[in-house]
Amino acid sequence: MRWLTIIVAVMAAIYGGYWFYTRGAVEDGIATALAQAEAAGRVEISHEGWRTTGFPSRFDTTFDALRIEDRASGLAWQAPWFQVFALSYRPNEVIAVWPDSQTLVAGGQEMRLASERMRASARVRPNTALSFDRATLEVDAPRLSWAQDEAELAAARLLAAMRSAPDLANGYDLFFEAQSISLPAPLRAELDPEGDLPPLIGQVRMDATARLDQPLDRFAGAETPVAAEALTLREFGAQWGDIALSGIGEVTADAAGVAQGSLTLSITGWREALDMAARAGLVEEGFDVTLANMGEQLDETPQIPETLTVTLVMEQGRARLGPLPLGPAPRLRP
Repeated sequence: MRWLTIIVAVMAAIYGGYWFYTRGAVEDGIATALAQAEAAGRVEISHEGWRTTGFPSRFDTTFDALRIEDRASGLAWQAPWFQVFALSYRPNEVIAVWPDSQTLVAGGQEMRLASERMRASARVRPNTALSFDRATLEVDAPRLSWAQDEAELAAARLLAAMRSAPDLANGYDLFFEAQSISLPAPLRAELDPEGDLPPLIGQVRMDATARLDQPLDRFAGAETPVAAEALTLREFGAQWGDIALSGIGEVTADAAGVAQGSLTLSITGWREALDMAARAGLVEEGFDVTLANMGEQLDETPQIPETLTVTLVMEQGRARLGPLPLGPAPRLRP
């Protein structure tokens, strides 16, 4: 019995030493990452301190009054606290937790992001390159409001996920879904002044795969910025009452980095959607009639009166919508 007690005490001492040693490595890594980000000159990071606790089974790092600002764009984010958790026996997987209230600054305007729950998880593979494996962001009841008025953009739930594609080199599956979206009241009044549409946009959903020019790991972007080589859009859909938008397609980068491929878009209730865009000032007065006539000429499914289907084709460096030339195709990579 005494030997068993000694063995347990020795194992506990070894594990305790491992935890404190690893905590030091975690804190050194955070300090190095913050210093490198500041030295790069792209962002400015400020905080009122941070600490790592959680002995014996976790590493819980909490930042107080954290603020991050992009110096070039002026885009900034700040929160009273921010937490990152990791299990001591699984340090390659982390969980991030945000407070119920955060502040964003964009274009000189201050916004408040409130939510009932916002957290993310991410995992890298246990190799020397720390290759990206998967990440998920979940937000319950997000509400984005502007400080200068009472306008609020809200949703019941947001989900964004990304994982390494199992059978594609440098490929990553992407998923996004927003449920029960409520537009700001002023915008809603412009788009639907008669109140014909439901109060909520039912769903916005995207399922796609992106192939990059380099793997996402700790070396990514060290020599050249990460760029897309191909994008496969398996599903895109949005539904608001009788108006529905869907899209599928595949685009790749040619030898010069210019997009080639096609995207097919379908809009059910497209005339109503065009009227909404005109009321909101997104279409110049009188030009909506021209667009309606163009839609009728470009429609690939004229046998379905309420649905407009068009294909955006990109080939040989040029883009066209059906037979209508649009100009140069977009560039996917430098």
